[in-house]
Amino acid sequence: MHVISVIPIARGVTHDFLSYISAESLEPGSVIHITLRNKPAFGIVLSCRKATDARSEIRGSDFEYKKLEDPAPRKVLPPPLMEILPPLAEYFAASAGSVLATLVPKYLLSAHEGFDEQPEYERHPLPKEVLALQEDEDDRFAHYKSAVRERFARGGSVMFVVPSAEDAERIALFMKKGIEQRTIIIGGKKTAKALSLVWNAIARAKEPILIITTPNLLMLPRRDVSLIIVERESARSYKSQSRPFVDSRIVAERYARACGADILFGDIALRPEMIERIEKGEVHEYAPLSMRSLSTAKSALIDMTRKEGEKFAALSPELEDLVRSNKEKSQLAFVFAGRRGLAGNTVCQDCATALTCDRCSAALTLYGKDDRRFFLCNKCGRRFPSEMKCPVCQSWRLVSLGVGTERVEEALKEKIEGIKVFRLDRSSATTPARAKKIAEEWLATPGSVLVGTESAIPYISRPIDSVAVASLDALFALPDFHVEERVFSIILSLRSRARNNILIQTRFPNRKIIEYGLKGNIAEYMRDERAARKSLGFPPFSTFIKISYIGKRPEAEAAIEEVRAIASPYPVDIFPALIASVKNQFIMHALIILPLGAWVDEKLLAALRSLSPRYSVNVDPDSIL
Repeated sequence: MHVISVIPIARGVTHDFLSYISAESLEPGSVIHITLRNKPAFGIVLSCRKATDARSEIRGSDFEYKKLEDPAPRKVLPPPLMEILPPLAEYFAASAGSVLATLVPKYLLSAHEGFDEQPEYERHPLPKEVLALQEDEDDRFAHYKSAVRERFARGGSVMFVVPSAEDAERIALFMKKGIEQRTIIIGGKKTAKALSLVWNAIARAKEPILIITTPNLLMLPRRDVSLIIVERESARSYKSQSRPFVDSRIVAERYARACGADILFGDIALRPEMIERIEKGEVHEYAPLSMRSLSTAKSALIDMTRKEGEKFAALSPELEDLVRSNKEKSQLAFVFAGRRGLAGNTVCQDCATALTCDRCSAALTLYGKDDRRFFLCNKCGRRFPSEMKCPVCQSWRLVSLGVGTERVEEALKEKIEGIKVFRLDRSSATTPARAKKIAEEWLATPGSVLVGTESAIPYISRPIDSVAVASLDALFALPDFHVEERVFSIILSLRSRARNNILIQTRFPNRKIIEYGLKGNIAEYMRDERAARKSLGFPPFSTFIKISYIGKRPEAEAAIEEVRAIASPYPVDIFPALIASVKNQFIMHALIILPLGAWVDEKLLAALRSLSPRYSVNVDPDSIL
C-alpha cells in the first residue's frame, strides 16, 4: 500500500493537496481519478510513499484516508508545469488546484486516455531571454516568420500564443505560408476526440513545428519548443475574469523559463507594465521599439458637441458622407460603437435619475425597434418594458442618451438609401460561429457596412477601405485606471485595419489620447500614461491586490473591514463596487496597495489564504471598482 499526496484539480478547494491510499505506486506528475466531496474528480500526483514509511502519520491523523479504487494514471501534463505551479499559486494567492483547473482544459482530464503522454523533459541550465517587440502588424509578423525559420533551422519548435480562437484562425493565414505542413492550430470549441487527434499530431511530429494555440493550451506535448511567442500582449482576455484570476502572460513566461525556451511578447503598443520592465532591463528589445504606428489612411476628427437648440444626431454629416461614398464605390466600411443597444443610458428629464436595474443596479440599455422596444440590463439579463416610468418621481419624461450599435444601424438605414448594414455585437452574435458568419457575409458584400463593438474587431480579417468611430465617449466614463490604455488600443487597432479613411466623432475632441491614437503616436501616449500612473502610485509602479466580499450589506461591510487588520502594514482602501448590488447581494472591495517588488509577501499571503472562501482575491486586477 502507498500514501499518495494529490493536488485536486478543482476550483474552490482551499487545500493545496489531499492524501489518499493506493494499492499501486503512482508516479509524481500523473493525472489520476480521485473522489472529492464524494464526487468523481481529477488530481495530479504530488508524491508517493510506502504506507509503512508513513505509519505514524496515518495513525495520528484526525481524518480517514480515502482509497483510490481505479486511479488510471496518465502523464498528460508536462513536468515543467509541476515546477512552476507552487510559485504561480503563491503569486495569484490561490490554491494550486484552482490554478490547475484554470490552466488545464476539462477535456484533457475527462478524456485523457485518448491523448498521448508527455515526453521526457531535459532541464536547460542556461538562462533564457524575455523579449519584447513593438511594431505594426505587418512588420511584427515579418519578425515572427524570421524567428520561426531560425528556430526550425536550429531544430526547435515554436509555440505561438494568441488571445482567442478567432485570432488563431486569422493569424494562421499569415504565419503558415510556406510551412503549411509544419503548422498546427489547436484550440476553439471542438470535441475531445477532434482535439485529441490534433494533440497527438503535435506529440508525434518528427520535425520542428509551429503550434498556434490559445492560452489554455500552453501545456502541449513537445519538448523541443525553443521559443514561445505571445501575440497581442495587451489583450485583456489573457487575464481570467473569474477566480482565481490567473494571468496567462505570467504563466507563459514562467513556463518558458522552466522549459528552457525564450519568450517573445509582441503588440502594436505594449502595456505600460511591459515598457517599465524594458526600462529596468528585465525584458530585452527583440528589435528597436517602434514609437509611431504608420498608416496610409486619411484621418478625420469630428466634434460632436451640440450647440444650444441643436437636435441630437447619432451620425455626423461627415460620417454619413463617408459611408455613402463607400457604398457608391462598392467599398467596405466598419462603424464602431462603444456599446450595444440603442442607447447606453436613460435619464429622467424631471429629476435627473438614471434608470437602473432594480435587481443589480446596472444601467439599463434600450433595445428593439418601433413598438417592440424594451430596456435590458446587460449585467443580469432582466428585461423592462419601454413604457416604464421614473422609479423616483413617476415621470414619463425619460430621455435616452448615448449611441449604441442598434441606434447606429437605424441611423445608417434611415440616412443612406439602400445601404446593406450588418451588425456584430454580443446580442446579434451569441456564438463565435455566428460572429464569423456575419463577418464573412459582410466581407463578401461590396458596398456594405458592418456596425460592431470591440468584440467585432478580431473578425475583421483583412484591411478594409474605411473605418469610423460613431461612439467612444462612454468608455471615458468608466472608473478604471486602464481606460486610456484601452481607448488607445482600440483606436490603434481600428486604424491598422483602415486602408483609405479613419474617422472618429466625439464630444471630447481635445482629449490627447484620441489625437495620439489617430496619429499613431505611441511615444507621447506612453510618456503621458506612465507619468500619470507614477504620480498616482498605480501599476506598474506598485502592486494592487483587490479583495471582494458579497453578502447582505451589513455582513459585507463588516467582513471587508477585517481585511484592514490582516493587510497591516500596507495601506488599504475600502469601498463598494461600482455596481454595488447584484441580485439583492451587496459587493464590497478592499484594495491593498503594495510597493513595487513587495509581492509575494509571505505573511500577507498566509493571511489572504486564511480568509473564508466567501472572499475573492485578485492580484493585479484589470479594474479596481
